[in-house]
Amino acid sequence: MIDIKHLSITFDRVIFDDASITLSNNSITTIKGKSGTGKTTLLNQLGLVAPLACDYLMEGHSIDDPLTTRKEKIGYVHQESTLFNNMTIKENMEFAFLLSGQEYNETRMNDILCSMKIEHLLNQTPDHVSGGERQRVAIARVIATNPKIICFDEPTSALDPKLVMQVSKIIKDLANISKTIIIVTHDISFAEQISDRIIELR
Repeated sequence: MIDIKHLSITFDRVIFDDASITLSNNSITTIKGKSGTGKTTLLNQLGLVAPLACDYLMEGHSIDDPLTTRKEKIGYVHQESTLFNNMTIKENMEFAFLLSGQEYNETRMNDILCSMKIEHLLNQTPDHVSGGERQRVAIARVIATNPKIICFDEPTSALDPKLVMQVSKIIKDLANISKTIIIVTHDISFAEQISDRIIELR
């Protein structure tokens, strides 16, 4: 379980003022709202990719080392590609294992790539594949390192309807094997189809 308390963030205006949120384990929570309401800002706090502006508790314990906690327990799929164009898809996947401190697992990597129908891209570089393929590689790279919590920022933004259904199944399967999923999306039908809980920011 994740508990965020006393979240306060101000940019040119107040985004959050002493806000709190609790997320259950093994569930899919979607955050929706209009542009500028703080969806990605909240996701960045939950995913420990921004300096904490709150009290952050995981399983009832305060986070003492956000960097280590993120490395060991949290995966984050960004809206914009974070793949390295000077590496092949395979090398990008291998690098993910290195960053997480895990031993490279080629069997697991290949199984995930095959499940997302991108195994044929292994020797390509990200700048030579489509936007939808890059998004699927980014998702596969995070899944491969087996994090407990996975954050998705607009995971279907570059996908056609058929691939959205495929990604939906992958995310649901992750929740079924004890993953906590947090999603930011503008796709309301996707959110309603996949989520155990929807949080709307106003």
